[in-house]
Parts: sequence; structure tokens; C-alpha cells
Amino acid sequence: IEIGSRTHGHNSYARALFGEPHRDASKRRAERNAKYLDLDRDLEITRCIAWGSRSQVYEAVRRRDMRRFAIKLLVAEGLDVRIRFELEGRALSRIRHPHVVEILSAVTTPNGAKCIVMPFLVGDTLRALLDTTGRLSQRRAATLMVNAAAGLHASHSAGVLHRDLNPRNVFIG
Repeated sequence: IEIGSRTHGHNSYARALFGEPHRDASKRRAERNAKYLDLDRDLEITRCIAWGSRSQVYEAVRRRDMRRFAIKLLVAEGLDVRIRFELEGRALSRIRHPHVVEILSAVTTPNGAKCIVMPFLVGDTLRALLDTTGRLSQRRAATLMVNAAAGLHASHSAGVLHRDLNPRNVFIG
């Protein structure tokens, strides 16, 4: 099961989850699919923050306390894709580690859409940090890699294998 990182700012969340942004058609489809996120009347979908061929990610705000969430919506079709998405959500929800994004719930909406709900995190990716600062000091690089390795260890212990670890998928909060 593949895991990713949650990020916001400079559109790095889209790059972290899906690589470089896809065709305009994918963005239009993501905006159209927001209607499927009928999770809770207290949640307001504020915007689509990432889109790709398999899933889309939306920012949502809970009206009663203004808490922000990231909601990953599966848009790819096929039984194998749906099963893999459900397994990803279940496996990730078992991991409790400060260096792995928390999965609050993996749900099926009343209209059948599959979603993973996560806290909305603010920060950037390691890729964005490297792009803005250039080389990191040895101390900073070592600290980041020790933290990433600890998160990977926790994931592997839960049976989750990250298949695309790279600077775009490492979140720095």
C-alpha cells in the first residue's frame, strides 16, 4: 500500500500526491466531483487542492469549530482500484506516528464515493524546501532523514510499503 504526505502552499500538495499537475480536463473533473463529497452537513468543501488520474484532494472546513481537513476522493474506476484504496485507508488509519500523516477515517459517502479524511496540514515538501534554499546543512539533512526513516519504519511495521519515496513526498511542517 502506498502512502504519501500532506502539504499545502505553492501547490506542492498536488505535486506531492500526483506529480506535476495534469491536464485541465482533470482539474475540471475534480471541481465537478466535489458534489460527491456529501460526508457531513457540518463540513463545507472549500476548494480542490490536488487532482490526478486516481484521486482528488479537497480542503474542507467543519462549520462548528472551523477545523480544516483534507479529503482524498477516489475517482478511478475498477474493483481492484476500489479495494486497494480501501486497504490503503484501513492500513494507514492504524499508524500513529508523528512522521506519518494521520488518517482520521476512511469512509464511503451515502452516494457511494470512497474517501480518506486527514487533518489539513500547513507546510511544504522537501522538494520545495530544496528549491528555495538549495543545499541543506548536514545537520538539517540528517534530522529530516532520521524523521522520514522513523515514519517509514512505523509504516512498514503496519504492513504499509511506500512505493514512491522522494523529496516531493516528504512533508515538512
